[in-house]
Amino acid sequence: MKTKVFKNSDKFDQMVDIILSDGLVAFPTETVYGLGANGLNPKAVNKIFAAKGRPNDNPLILHVHDKASFLKLTPTRTSLLHKILDEILPAPLTLIVQKSEEVPNEVTAGLKTVAIRIPQNKTALNFLKACGVPIAAPSANTSGKPSPTKAEHVLNDLDGKIDAIIDGGDCNVGVESTILDISSDIPTILRLGGMPLESIKEFCPNVIVANSAIKGDVNDDTSKTPKAPGMKYRHYAPQAPLYIINRNFENIVIENIGKYSKIGVLYDNSVNINFLENHFNNHNNDVFLYNLGITPEEISHNLFNALREMDKQNVDVIFVPYINGEGILSTIYNRLYKASNKPKIVKDATEYNLELSGEIIGNLEYRAVEDSIDIIDINIFKNYRGMGFGKLLLNDFLSDFQAYKVFLEVRESNIIAINLYKKFDFKQISTRKNYYSNPTEDAIIMKRSEKL
Repeated sequence: MKTKVFKNSDKFDQMVDIILSDGLVAFPTETVYGLGANGLNPKAVNKIFAAKGRPNDNPLILHVHDKASFLKLTPTRTSLLHKILDEILPAPLTLIVQKSEEVPNEVTAGLKTVAIRIPQNKTALNFLKACGVPIAAPSANTSGKPSPTKAEHVLNDLDGKIDAIIDGGDCNVGVESTILDISSDIPTILRLGGMPLESIKEFCPNVIVANSAIKGDVNDDTSKTPKAPGMKYRHYAPQAPLYIINRNFENIVIENIGKYSKIGVLYDNSVNINFLENHFNNHNNDVFLYNLGITPEEISHNLFNALREMDKQNVDVIFVPYINGEGILSTIYNRLYKASNKPKIVKDATEYNLELSGEIIGNLEYRAVEDSIDIIDINIFKNYRGMGFGKLLLNDFLSDFQAYKVFLEVRESNIIAINLYKKFDFKQISTRKNYYSNPTEDAIIMKRSEKL
């Protein structure tokens, strides 16, 4: 199969013919490029899973161009749905609602609910209107890879696997739509995306955010079908391991020069790039820098292209500063977290070891004494400090021992550790004078009560 690329146009005759002949057409939206098929034809829908290498228990989103088309796909008629349809859409927002009988199980992975959205992109809306059928469309990439925000990204992944691509230029938003579940009594965000939580609260003040959406964790339970895309499988991953650095970003990057053939560095305006460049000297060929931008909107727009550029440059490792906050920044962190390399915690009766790619990078030693636990030491090895691994280790440990009193001791000067322990509800209960040597220093004894 030869994949045809059509430049942006108001005439979609050939593309519509492909859709109505059970073919696949990638098209631009404001978020990312979608891989479209006739959403009412199971045969066409199954071609999406085959082309992407996507598990068929991962539901798809149906795209339509107006309110009337939306309502044909669901029996839901709540005041909230009508408010969103009348006042909010088109927007980078997907709604989970009860599905009508005409929606195939192949689209919903057998669920009684369906994801539907009206994109905020002129080319997409005109294409959808011309097709005359709802278009099932996940992101137009190989499953697991960074989502495509340019037509060339789609071609790189799916050339020869799909019929056509509509080249509509760069996607404005650059990250996928927010998914809002309104199929039950409590509106719930299942995936952070292009519409920030703060914007949704303006028309849906009682909305909550699912824990999995906040943390970006992947559900490893293979027996459960996720209610929305992005909840079960690893997404957005570049080829090289990616590490989010919480602090001392510049120093950690500099320390790793020479340890890898080529380092990739994503940065925003929180990074002292002049300081970094001054330390590269003769290492220019060993480091690839990518400026994500200054504003949250710029970072969102550039994020997936940046990850794909790292793949092009064949970097061995990627470092990115901790980017989080309100609005679209929370979505950016979510995508970076899902793309990042995560360590595994291995436990025994006295120690929690943190393993990354088979290498032990830190540990937590402890001792059980009757109804209490003493943390003897928490240690993250030098090259991996500042990446949030200590917090991860402590969180997992306390989750296991939340019914116990937990004690620990820390150097009085270790303000970073003390502040971390306070966030986990540890309180200072006493001081041991001159407890530490080299240099001599007092120890602060901290205790966490039985309930976290």
